[in-house]
Amino acid sequence: MAKQLLAKGYDIVANGTDNHLVLIGVRPKGIGGSRVEFVLDQASIRANKNTVPRDKSAMKPSGLRLGAAAHMSRSFKGNNFVKVINLLNNGVEIRLEAQKLTSKYGA
Repeated sequence: MAKQLLAKGYDIVANGTDNHLVLIGVRPKGIGGSRVEFVLDQASIRANKNTVPRDKSAMKPSGLRLGAAAHMSRSFKGNNFVKVINLLNNGVEIRLEAQKLTSKYGA
C-alpha cells in the first residue's frame, strides 16, 4: 500500500510501515484528513483521520490512517490493495473538485 500511495504523491509517515497500518499525509494534495475521511466513508471505504507531523491542531488533522488487517481477513491480495488505493485517490480527487467548485461560487 505504501508504495502505491507514494507513487500517487502522498506523504507516508516514517517512509512506510512495519505492521498492518500505514499513516499518510494528504496535505500535499491540498486537503485535510477529516474531509477525505468523510468522502471515503460515503463510499464505504474505512479510513481514520489522524494527525501527522507538522499539524498545528488535532482538530484539523491532515492525515489518514489505513489498515490492511481487515482487508486481509477478507482474502485481499496485492491487486486488491492497488484497487483500494485507486479508490482512495478517486475520493481525494472528488473532494478536491467539490472544494474547488464551492469556493468558486462563494459557498
